[in-house]
Amino acid sequence: GTPSPRPSTSPASSASAPSATPEPTPTPTLPSLPQGVTQRAVLGDPWSKSRRKVHAVADSALALVNKARRGHTLTLSMFNLTYPAAAGTLLRAARRGVAVRVLLNSEGARSRQARALIAGLGTNRKAKSWVVVRPGGVRMHSKFLLVTTRAGQGPTVWVSSGNLTTSNGRDQANEALITVGDRPLYDFLMTQFTLMRKGVTSPRVLGRSATTAATVVRAFPIPEGGAANDPVMAVLNDITCRDGSQRTVVRMAQLFLTVERLYVSQRLRELAAQGCDLRIVGHMRGWNEKAIKRLLGRGNGHVDLRSTNGRILHTKITSVDGWNAAGERIDIALVGSHNLTGRALTVTPEGVNDELSLRIWDERTVDTYNRWIDRVIAKHSDRARLP
Repeated sequence: GTPSPRPSTSPASSASAPSATPEPTPTPTLPSLPQGVTQRAVLGDPWSKSRRKVHAVADSALALVNKARRGHTLTLSMFNLTYPAAAGTLLRAARRGVAVRVLLNSEGARSRQARALIAGLGTNRKAKSWVVVRPGGVRMHSKFLLVTTRAGQGPTVWVSSGNLTTSNGRDQANEALITVGDRPLYDFLMTQFTLMRKGVTSPRVLGRSATTAATVVRAFPIPEGGAANDPVMAVLNDITCRDGSQRTVVRMAQLFLTVERLYVSQRLRELAAQGCDLRIVGHMRGWNEKAIKRLLGRGNGHVDLRSTNGRILHTKITSVDGWNAAGERIDIALVGSHNLTGRALTVTPEGVNDELSLRIWDERTVDTYNRWIDRVIAKHSDRARLP
């Protein structure tokens, strides 16, 4: 159905204080973006023969770096950095007088591009530009680029599911969300960057959230996991599947669904039984066998689960186009670096990650993600099979 008009008032920006057991944020019914704030999605296409489409995500970040001029600041958090043009582009920005601050995950700091960047910028945080490897032993999986602009112009925030690598375009399907003019979102991520740079490891400090002009942004790890604290479950639990003859559409394009998040598959099965239209595609080698069996099982609630062919699906997208539990029209998506794994949510015996999840509601941006998922299912997936 066609979305109904949304409220005309803008949400107040707010940031939550860390708590011992963060509560999931209810699905907001929020207006379109306020004046001066823009948002767009960049979707990579590893199945394309066009280099521009294949490497669209990495190139979108470097395009932002190339636009930066003297007096601007670039702040980059990256899990892995091997894209051939990455180091050179950032070093040229520094030579133009841009302050370039880079935080790398320890696993990604050994690449040729990372070593070239460290050699060129140095590691002295008192200097104008520098590179730091994330201390504290946490696996820094968040991927974002912050760009300040001239006075009077809003900052730019780039958040991605993919790394700045060749393989993240050539071998994997990834996406990036670019938001311009949302100062609270920029400030939230700048604070998170500082916490990670300083080696903070406490989930009570790192597990923050905020509602900004364009997003509900959540950082991980949080102090306690489980379905009650899971932001994806908060969305899936706030759904009405039917409004008359129309059905709510739930889409997912997920790299992983591991045993710690098995309850997600149970909720998807329930939604299918209630009449929701489920369009779920994943990278089945990263999905727990019990989750696959649960979704494909015969009977009420069977899900036509899909698996991508030829390339790895590396995105972490969940969207809802329909109605929430109160019967209000919603069109929302969750994007970012946050996989459906245990360590992406909280501390596990295997370790823990720094992660980001952004809930968005701009109609055109969400529709871009929805159409992309539908296209991947139609053209680049097969029916998943029982293990």
